[in-house]
Amino acid sequence: MKFTEEMFDYLFTQLPELSRVVRVADKEGSERQVDFTTPRQRIDYIAQIKKDADIDVALFGPEDDQKLRELIQAK
Repeated sequence: MKFTEEMFDYLFTQLPELSRVVRVADKEGSERQVDFTTPRQRIDYIAQIKKDADIDVALFGPEDDQKLRELIQAK
């Protein structure tokens, strides 16, 4: 994450015409604001998936990829 933040900071300083805050359309076509200002919010993806989808991906190994995919699609 630190590398990515530093890379974006470098790009924004080298290309001052770029805006750190942009509006983009999501896959449903709704516009959302994306802010590239550092520091970025840190997210524990395993905890967030458990909270949002009630799936504990930490219980699955690489050999369970198909089973996990089916579970995700069922949600």
